[in-house]
Amino acid sequence: MDILLPSEIMFGSLYIVLGIYAYAYYAWSIYMLKGKLPPTLHNLLREVSTFRKIERL
Repeated sequence: MDILLPSEIMFGSLYIVLGIYAYAYYAWSIYMLKGKLPPTLHNLLREVSTFRKIERL
């Protein structure tokens, strides 16, 4: 594996991708159970959508 990238970079990227996958699975399961996204993601998307509405006016 050292031919492509050092092992530290390979393991670091593996853990980052695994963390993103775990959060995406968590967000999907909360959405399926409650019908809305997790609070942090839901609030962030709501703020972005209201900001875009203000920007368009």
